[in-house]
Amino acid sequence: MGLEKGPDDFLHTENILLIDGDRHIRGIYNGLNKTAINQLLADAKTLQTEFSLEKTFPFTSVLGKLNHEIRMEEIRKRALLTQS
Repeated sequence: MGLEKGPDDFLHTENILLIDGDRHIRGIYNGLNKTAINQLLADAKTLQTEFSLEKTFPFTSVLGKLNHEIRMEEIRKRALLTQS
């Protein structure tokens, strides 16, 4: 079905992932949606602030991990809503 793919060809989607310094997914955004891109920019700024705080105050990494877990739960809920 469709054109044959060469060894250097790849498939991509409109999704953009925000990944933190611990290689955790902090968000998944639709790159074709202006609202999603604005949220990505806001979340990236938040992540940058968290990263700066972690260097200054190491205990904030615990808060960052809690925030990450909360965010991942939000992403899971959105994905379930989208599928139904």
